[in-house]
Amino acid sequence: VDGKSLYFTSMRPVDGKKGYNLWVTRRVNHTWDQPVPLSPVVNHGRESGCSVTNDGSLYFMAWQEGDFNSCDIYFSRFEGGRFLEPEPLSSNVNSDSIETTPFIAPDDSYLLFSSRRGNLGFGGFDLYVSFRKNDGTWTEAVNLGGEINSETNEWFPSVSPDGEYIFYNSGKDGNDDVYWVDATII
Repeated sequence: VDGKSLYFTSMRPVDGKKGYNLWVTRRVNHTWDQPVPLSPVVNHGRESGCSVTNDGSLYFMAWQEGDFNSCDIYFSRFEGGRFLEPEPLSSNVNSDSIETTPFIAPDDSYLLFSSRRGNLGFGGFDLYVSFRKNDGTWTEAVNLGGEINSETNEWFPSVSPDGEYIFYNSGKDGNDDVYWVDATII
């Protein structure tokens, strides 16, 4: 968000163990520092696909140990220069299905993510949106509809820095291509 930190997923070994973890590198002058894994408070399983708010808080997906069908979206507040213990989002976002590839609005007002929710979608993974209410809870997730979603997978949503466009991956034309749509669909 500040243009000086880049968060990403890597399978580089951490403490001798290889697996999905979240990392960060910081820009100093015109170069990037050596990447470092986020603290074990965040990286304690299989974490991936993170998105950061203006205040530095982190939204990411994580799997339960040994269960590839249990991927949910988590939130870790950034306070006092460190990430706090992650919390899973409520059942308005996380379901009994798989939730992946979150994108949080920089102001924390809405969350885009991908989910495979059985008969609630168009097929495969679909894109959903949930809005943060004034009390800090999340609205029931809403499928973004047929203008975006198809019978194949749609995932990895992101929004342009000006808030005008949503970019996402889709297999609707036989490839896993990048598409864009006007963000007023939200």
